[in-house]
Amino acid sequence: MEATMGLAAEYLETYPKLQRLVEQVEARQLHVQTAGPRLSPSAWLARWLSTPFDDLDGRQPAYFLPYADYDLILIGLLIKLQTSLIWQDSMAGIEW
Repeated sequence: MEATMGLAAEYLETYPKLQRLVEQVEARQLHVQTAGPRLSPSAWLARWLSTPFDDLDGRQPAYFLPYADYDLILIGLLIKLQTSLIWQDSMAGIEW
């Protein structure tokens, strides 16, 4: 069952603090900054949660959902991602 904005309704019911992350994705415009198809903030978050990352030892960000403070952990990962994207953009114009 799909909720509006791309996250499954049962996901939001089980992890209500994910709405805070959707708001962070939207505020930080992460769904616009990353390569790939343009997605809504919640659809982007759903895709990001299920993507394995080398920085997480091949785990998906959803790995942290069972933790009580999962929202803080995931917001930290989103900030790290945004910082990395900004750094990559700022370095793109530099000739080495």
